[in-house]
Amino acid sequence: MVFKRKHILWPLLLIFLLFSGIAVYWGKIKIPLADCRSRLRSIAFSLVQYTADYEGEFPPGNDAKGLNILVSTGFLVDKEIYICPAAGRPVYCYLAGASYRWKDCPVVFEPPGTHPGNRVNIGFTDCRVEEFKLPKSVDSVKKLIVYLAEQAKEPEVREFLLKNANEFSKERLQ
Repeated sequence: MVFKRKHILWPLLLIFLLFSGIAVYWGKIKIPLADCRSRLRSIAFSLVQYTADYEGEFPPGNDAKGLNILVSTGFLVDKEIYICPAAGRPVYCYLAGASYRWKDCPVVFEPPGTHPGNRVNIGFTDCRVEEFKLPKSVDSVKKLIVYLAEQAKEPEVREFLLKNANEFSKERLQ
């Protein structure tokens, strides 16, 4: 009888360890990533609402300058939404100057390195937010924008992103 119990306990122990490992994975990686995705979806939705009231134009000014316009014009009520749960501080990046007609154009995103595994959430002009697993070589905001430009299908979007890659990185340094 003792011999049989040992054989039953090992598989049960292995199953327990497997599920606890999955729980740790979800707690440390997936939950903050999902929370950030939800915040970015709210920001993207507010950006689209802004374009409806401002003749199709997104807020002027890259990064915090453009995002703060959403609060000052009442499209977002609380600046706390800009705080990334994974980083504990505002890290979201915004690219001004996109056209609402470009459905596949990234406008708001997290910088690389915010989440483990080089994962980022990216919000598009159509309110869609997607999770991307970036190559290890994409380790800065400028490289992320260039990477997104390489993935873009529309020439206008590609041109917009490449133009902003240099301007955006200069603004972030100031």
